[in-house]
Amino acid sequence: MRQYLSFHSFKKARTMPKETLGYMKLEWTCPRCNSRNPGPQKTCLSCGAPQPENVAFQLPEKAELIADEQEIAQAKKGADIHCPYCGARNPADAEVCAQCGGDLQEGKQRESGRVVGAFVPQASAQMMLCPHCAAENDSRSFNCVSCGAPLGGKISPQVSVAKSKGPNPMIWIATGLVIFLMLCVGVLLLAARTKGIEATLRESYWQTSLVVEGLRAVERANWRNEIPTEATLLNCEFRVHHTQEEAVPNANKVCGTPYTLDSGGGYAEVVQDCVYEVLMEYCSYTTMEWQVVETRTKQGKVLPVTYPSMELAADQRPGKQQVLYVCVFDSSQGEYRYPTSDENFYRQCTPQSQWILEVNAFGQVLAAKPK
Repeated sequence: MRQYLSFHSFKKARTMPKETLGYMKLEWTCPRCNSRNPGPQKTCLSCGAPQPENVAFQLPEKAELIADEQEIAQAKKGADIHCPYCGARNPADAEVCAQCGGDLQEGKQRESGRVVGAFVPQASAQMMLCPHCAAENDSRSFNCVSCGAPLGGKISPQVSVAKSKGPNPMIWIATGLVIFLMLCVGVLLLAARTKGIEATLRESYWQTSLVVEGLRAVERANWRNEIPTEATLLNCEFRVHHTQEEAVPNANKVCGTPYTLDSGGGYAEVVQDCVYEVLMEYCSYTTMEWQVVETRTKQGKVLPVTYPSMELAADQRPGKQQVLYVCVFDSSQGEYRYPTSDENFYRQCTPQSQWILEVNAFGQVLAAKPK
């Protein structure tokens, strides 16, 4: 099974192994006369000027793999060398310049390995007018079909005027987000804003709780090799467990969009980055686990606190124990309750004692202290 990912996602990471699909010709545009030339052409077809070393190759209008074995062998030679004397391009294996006969040992090799772009063989060609006779030509052609004159550089795509659209929905989303944040800030300010209230303690009590756990059958899911041996399997399916570079059984080959690497000699190597998605069984199963089956509570006023009964069945065990102290106050504005886990504070909560309560806008007691 083969899948394809976007070219741009693979362009960011080059650690994956590359798979060569073949080779294709590139193009270059003469800076002197603006004529397009086939990549292997070392001098301009129109004016005869050699390709300068700073003029990069570009993708043609139609991308297609070459089938000629001699051309493939030429593409594999690598980057051309610019003569240090006349600047002419020479094949990678040349020792003397084909134009001036100069020694190429001091020559500069062209850049190679650059990502030129995605390999899209289905690219549709556009039509362009010959700058000399105005005849219509396929934009992939280098010379006019009517007068034979060289055609200029690549045509610029037509710019279409976008139709007027309604308000951008992102504006509404941003506005809603700002309003929501303002409401949150308002709630926080109200919660933090307090006032002091005089109150009299009416009563106080404590409440303890005990969680009782029991062994119960539960359904879980995990990779098959990580499931406990005592579990009972229910259903299994193959899922992607991880990715790796090496091919293994039960793996999907996932490749990115093919792209082109400048060979430096007028050709591009067409490659794609591939990884293998290793499939493993992911199963649902049942197993016995400790689950909360009961929460027991007990309430009182006198210290020390006591906890609920610890009488348990054979398949049960005690869980978490908690204690909560509650002081109840009366004031001119009504009843207030102040829960706490501090036993020392609870000891101060004696009947009819006078207190100052810090109460926020929502009626919550944030702090309390005796008068």
